[in-house]
Amino acid sequence: MDYRILEFAFGRVPDTLKLAKKERKILPRRLAQRVLPHSLDLHRKRGFSIPLASWVNGEWGKFFESVLGGCGIFDRRTVQGLLANQRKGYGNADRLFLLVMFELWRREYRVTA
Repeated sequence: MDYRILEFAFGRVPDTLKLAKKERKILPRRLAQRVLPHSLDLHRKRGFSIPLASWVNGEWGKFFESVLGGCGIFDRRTVQGLLANQRKGYGNADRLFLLVMFELWRREYRVTA
């Protein structure tokens, strides 16, 4: 981070704009109110989700199977069980996604078990 941003944040921004009991991100919100359209809801926090289960059960399923099938670090029967149960409708998509991401990370950075 640029030192000037830190100097500004810690030296020139008043504490009342940094933190309050029931309000967070005070300075960015005030700036947003000034520059963004008023029709935007700047106060309500909204999460989002991805249709991971339908992806795993659809076109990405084969990719997940190929990545996890070539992985020697996880117990093969456990992985096969997760994949089979996902196809049967159980909610294993999050676990499978994490395993796939870990395996892809491990391959990319050549981390051995």
